[in-house]
Amino acid sequence: MPLIGFVFCLWIWLGLKTPAKIVGGVWFLAGLVYAAIRTRGFRTRPIMIDFTES
Repeated sequence: MPLIGFVFCLWIWLGLKTPAKIVGGVWFLAGLVYAAIRTRGFRTRPIMIDFTES
């Protein structure tokens, strides 16, 4: 199943126009930097959200 999901996402990604790929890449890098800052360089675990009560 993960391979099917990966292939599907890759298919969508390859179909995007160049500006969308650039914006998506910048957004991904911003999220990665944010996660690195919040976890002190990935040395601590990120905060997990508990959805069991919703």
